Amino acid sequence: ALYGLTNDGISADSVDNDGGYIKVEGVRKAGFLAQLDFSFSPDGYFTEGPYYLRYAMSPFLLFGKSLANNRPDIDILNYREGILLKAVYALINQTDAQGQFFPINDAQKGMSWLSREVISAVDIAYYHGGRDPRLLSIAQKQQTVQLDETGFAVASDIDKGLAKDFQQESVAYRDGADGKQGGVGILRISKEEDELCVVFKYSAHGMGHGHFDKLSYSLYDELGEVVQDYGAARWVNIDQKGGGRYLPENKTFAKQSIAHNTLVINQISHYE
Repeated sequence: ALYGLTNDGISADSVDNDGGYIKVEGVRKAGFLAQLDFSFSPDGYFTEGPYYLRYAMSPFLLFGKSLANNRPDIDILNYREGILLKAVYALINQTDAQGQFFPINDAQKGMSWLSREVISAVDIAYYHGGRDPRLLSIAQKQQTVQLDETGFAVASDIDKGLAKDFQQESVAYRDGADGKQGGVGILRISKEEDELCVVFKYSAHGMGHGHFDKLSYSLYDELGEVVQDYGAARWVNIDQKGGGRYLPENKTFAKQSIAHNTLVINQISHYE
């Protein structure tokens, strides 16, 4: 699970067994550590975008928690300069003022930090990541905790009045394992209860979930979306067991640069 198997594309001469654990010399191609190496940028941006990280974060952290408890020698929470914890903060920052995730790539809209996977992420990150009091304010909005020691710590510390506001800030997230595959920029300005937020997407393709256009943007205020990125063309919850399927327009209009608020020249989309 950690390092992959010999039939995962790792040559037999690059693997040696030591005490039952497979150690791989050179570049790993499979396993949990390879996921942490290649699915996240150095800033914690997930290659498939926040919508997909929303549910991926839960198994990432649950397995990480198990490793922290049972294999402390791996020091998983400090792996890649704390990439798992960085990813939690990146996930929370990629939301509008209402806590809904920016619909980057072919995300469905309406998912927020109230989802059960993000509840798990916040609780585990708080308990195992230094007990940042700002995470408690997110947990207060979630109004739910995990039924384990992490959730108990969160609930107890909220009850003690330790919570501090989580202030979302302007940030530029690099994309790609090396941080050289574009990125996502978030610009925010707030005054009292009002906010303006513009999201610039110039990231990589997102493992097939992204769009071929570049330099798209969307605009938000304190209530939510103002200028939307067209995103993916889907229907949701119409046909039995068919909710979330793509529409034919997903391969036509939704692929066009102009559908993502991107300037086109001579009526030609990026990547044609």
